[in-house]
Amino acid sequence: MLGYPVDILILVLAASLVRVISHKDKTFFAAIVSIIVAVSAGILLFGPVVALLSLSAAWNIPIAILIALSAENIMRSIVAITGDAAFLKDIIRKIVLGLLDK
Repeated sequence: MLGYPVDILILVLAASLVRVISHKDKTFFAAIVSIIVAVSAGILLFGPVVALLSLSAAWNIPIAILIALSAENIMRSIVAITGDAAFLKDIIRKIVLGLLDK
């Protein structure tokens, strides 16, 4: 699916959903933004990180999940700092357009 292993897609999505659900103070929009950022970062960056660190393929899933959770945490911090919906929409638009260009 999308050129990535299905197990990585499912587990990254599940990890980010659990993380978002555990933070009840989020708005619906902030939750959607966090999930999109977490899943896209986990899926797109696990390969380069595994290659950079010269890890075996057994590390693909743990690395993808760690990247997804880290990206979600960074996005949650950005949401807390800015609180600007237009800024967040621009970030999401750039991410989505970047994914569609590939």
